[in-house]
Amino acid sequence: MVGAFGWLSPQRAVWLSSAIAAAQGAHILARAATTVAMITRVGVMLGFGFPTGLRIVQAIDPRPTPWFWGINGAAGVLGSVLAVSVSIAFGISMTLRLGALCYAVLIPVSLALTSKAAPMADHRAR
Repeated sequence: MVGAFGWLSPQRAVWLSSAIAAAQGAHILARAATTVAMITRVGVMLGFGFPTGLRIVQAIDPRPTPWFWGINGAAGVLGSVLAVSVSIAFGISMTLRLGALCYAVLIPVSLALTSKAAPMADHRAR
């Protein structure tokens, strides 16, 4: 996660701005490739949260797994609408900060769940 948000550091803003400016006049395929190159690293890093969390929760109790899939889907839809709304009202910087805050809130939750899942996994292994 730190690597994903580190990619958004101010030093990268200069590179990002020049890459966007250079791609503006390029063919649509070149612009698409530039976009994919810019977002892939962050997307991969942020994409680890749900599968990892689901694995931790399943180690504790696998029964609520369908609910977590539903919550994830609803959060994805509502989160995207909220992100656009916040960006329009307060700017993209605020949206990025709120997104980082949401992921930061998950750190203590995941640590608590991990510490709870470890004894459960040991108990099931016996």
